[in-house]
This record gives sequence, structure tokens and C-alpha cells, in this order.
Amino acid sequence: MVNAGVPMSVVSRLAGHEAINITIDIYGHASEAAARDAVGAAAVALGLG
Repeated sequence: MVNAGVPMSVVSRLAGHEAINITIDIYGHASEAAARDAVGAAAVALGLG
């Protein structure tokens, strides 16, 4: 869900996690990978990559 753009808070609620920190600890790597992909795409779009 994180890779599909679903906000972490929504994923946390749907997963039934007591705190969002649990969700971030489990799925945080997915949002980090998406952020790297976004930066790479922006660099290409700007002719920097």
C-alpha cells in the first residue's frame, strides 16, 4: 500500500497498529525506496541524471 501512495497513517490504521511508529518501523523502507525513485525521476526530468 505504501508503494501505491497510501499515506502511512492510513496503512497504520488498516493494519491495526497501535502506533504509527510500528508501521514506520515495518514499512519505512518502502517509502524510502519510493523517495529515492522520485528523486531519480526528477533528476532525469531536469536533465541531471
